[in-house]
Amino acid sequence: MSLIISLLTQGGPPPPPPVPTTPGIQNWLILGLIIILYGVGYFFIRMIDSGRTFEIRRIPALDAVDQAIGRATEMGRSVLFIPGPFTRPGTPLSVSVAGVFQHVTEETARLDTDFFVPFDTSEVILASWLADIAQASYTAAGIPEKFDKNTNFNFMGQAHSWAVATLGWIADNKPAAMIHMCQGAAWTRNRFPEEAARYGALTIGGFMRGIEFLVFYDYFMVSEELLAAGAYITKDKALVGALIAGDALKYMLLSFILILAIANASGAGLLNWMMGYLR
Repeated sequence: MSLIISLLTQGGPPPPPPVPTTPGIQNWLILGLIIILYGVGYFFIRMIDSGRTFEIRRIPALDAVDQAIGRATEMGRSVLFIPGPFTRPGTPLSVSVAGVFQHVTEETARLDTDFFVPFDTSEVILASWLADIAQASYTAAGIPEKFDKNTNFNFMGQAHSWAVATLGWIADNKPAAMIHMCQGAAWTRNRFPEEAARYGALTIGGFMRGIEFLVFYDYFMVSEELLAAGAYITKDKALVGALIAGDALKYMLLSFILILAIANASGAGLLNWMMGYLR
């Protein structure tokens, strides 16, 4: 009785000492997958460094870019290229966007077609980077004087004010082609193509996510297609290596799943054993 009273006054028995824990098999499995991922990527990048070449299929949307610029040239109207918002320099997405922009400026320089790029005020570094790309494209075409940073580029506010100013530019200038490739935001991915389509523009979009927005564009690149387009144009070693490594890992994963399915169907019970072991 005295023991019960003592426990009640002291707030119950003391808690048990903590039991030391060790990383489970799930953590080791995740670590192993990360090591394989980086190892395969490093392997293919080293192969590219050694001179090995890999063929990358041309994305159909790149043909649409050529078609859109040619159409703008025939109509005597400009090309609108929107690289934002939220495209941060130094990321694989920004390299892909810069690659597509390089292709666009090479074509506009070759056909002597005007283009315009509206920037968010927070995209100063991105604007400087793309300006160097455009200047190089026009210099290679022999007409460096045709590119004017103050005319072809413009900072048009931030966030929603930038979007409204861009919509106003579309209404005033009526471009014949609109190319919008970036991380994207819901309030820009549908309004820009709708406004451009009102004036007969051919619209091309490219985003890392948001496949539901493809209904607003005439042509669309999503996720890996955008990365593949950048790798196809720029031939960047890291981008090409990551792209090839991703495809190789997909084949490895599919092969592993196929082996498990065959083993389980044959009565070996390998899949059930693995699921029980992982628990």
